[in-house]
Amino acid sequence: MSQFFRSLKNEYLPVLLIAVVIGCIVGVVVCLFNKALSFLSSVSVDIYTFVHDNLIYIPLLLLGLGIIGFLMHLVHKKVPGVRGGGMPQTIAMCKGEVSYKWYQVWWANIVCSCMSFFSGLPVGAEGPSMFLGASSAEGLRKTFRFRPYLKKYLSSAGASSGFAATFNAPLAGMLFTIEKVHRKFSPLLLFVVGIAVISSTLTINLLNSLWGGTRLFFEFDGLISIPLQWGGLLVGLGAIVGLCSVLFQLILVKSQKFTDRFVKQIPFSVRLICAFVLVGILGVFFVDVITGGHDLIGKVVGLDFSITMIAILLVIKLFLITICYNSGATGGLFIPSLCLGALVGGLCGHLFISCGMPEDFYTTIVCFAMLGFLTGTTHAPLSSLVLLLEITGFTGNLLSSGIVIIVAFVVALICRRKSLYEEQVERLTKNDGYLEEDNAVTKTVLLRPNSVIIGKRVGDIFLPRSVDISNITREDKKIVSDSETRFKAGDKIQFIYQSKFKDEIEEYLSDISK
Repeated sequence: MSQFFRSLKNEYLPVLLIAVVIGCIVGVVVCLFNKALSFLSSVSVDIYTFVHDNLIYIPLLLLGLGIIGFLMHLVHKKVPGVRGGGMPQTIAMCKGEVSYKWYQVWWANIVCSCMSFFSGLPVGAEGPSMFLGASSAEGLRKTFRFRPYLKKYLSSAGASSGFAATFNAPLAGMLFTIEKVHRKFSPLLLFVVGIAVISSTLTINLLNSLWGGTRLFFEFDGLISIPLQWGGLLVGLGAIVGLCSVLFQLILVKSQKFTDRFVKQIPFSVRLICAFVLVGILGVFFVDVITGGHDLIGKVVGLDFSITMIAILLVIKLFLITICYNSGATGGLFIPSLCLGALVGGLCGHLFISCGMPEDFYTTIVCFAMLGFLTGTTHAPLSSLVLLLEITGFTGNLLSSGIVIIVAFVVALICRRKSLYEEQVERLTKNDGYLEEDNAVTKTVLLRPNSVIIGKRVGDIFLPRSVDISNITREDKKIVSDSETRFKAGDKIQFIYQSKFKDEIEEYLSDISK
């Protein structure tokens, strides 16, 4: 009982109010952010459509895109943390593997994302939205001077709120943080993230009611259950999208390694300008490939394209995503991954129809392919399944969708051990994160009676990266600790770490002893 009241006093009550505040603020910020990006995206489509009909303006369009690319480089030069998708930075930030000045990445993230969407780059809003949420939460933590021990929890709450606000998918936002970011369950983490996501969702729904009401992220007509007698078709679909997701990851990772090795000497400014100009050239002739792909998904679902056209759009879309990814342009890969999955699903749907599948299944096949492709890319099957329910309103047989998602997940695991985001986080932390130093540092901490970690298991606490427990001395005896060992008052814990962020680690270790 004393442990319950200690946790209530030291952890749950202090974070209750700040979690509500984080959810409300992130909900407002991300909602307005996504409204702005949606507007800029529609303006971009109008501009490309106009130039498509009046090719004489191509030089002017390319000049404008080149200037925007150079301006993005200037922002990246000042704030390199906003280079890329935003999702890897968010995951690393929530895990304590990188550290940013929150106010710098906050404004730079908004500015560069607006540049990307106005220019029609094939990027998504989900990564920048999560990064915006996490940096907003960190800003609130520092403003109200909350203890360092809560840093990861509050950053995770902000990131989950940003994800939930982007897709209007609160459960998926919570699950993604637990399943993909931390990969372990913690009651406090669930409490903080849950309160923040609920607050964010309520705020979003209130704001949307002022703009015509809340809508599903994807409003598909014709979503129906596929009977299990078509189970072989579902397994085949899962295997195909799983293999395609692995191929997608290989293309991105190998192209990035090629860029690092052979294109490293080319300035980032030139890379960005080339990416913007290439998007402009191809986008003028294939307007459907610009932006993240939300509208393109709707057209694929609506059977607006032939199988040949879908194949052409898939190749061009993949090429532009790869170019933008390697240039470091600001923008996420989550929604573009859904778009690629929809295009693969469109190809499969046309093929299956020609082999005898009822045409009524087509929309569902495309939808399942989207989530299967996403699962293969993220290795987050539970989040993908819940996301399916929340962004489409699908109420059919979940077992049929689960077959596609699980098969795609298994195929991706067999072919590739790590997900795309794991690869990105490793690359990020190698270049910008907790670079390990040669000399290991040890620090012994005495747990006082009111320490926040007393009664907790070793596996329940979120230690900074590179920090390990060397040994625990209890009643003058050293004990062998594992993930199930619970901390007690009077324990002397010896930590060992190798990191360039020694001040932050020292602050954290001092905080958990109080």
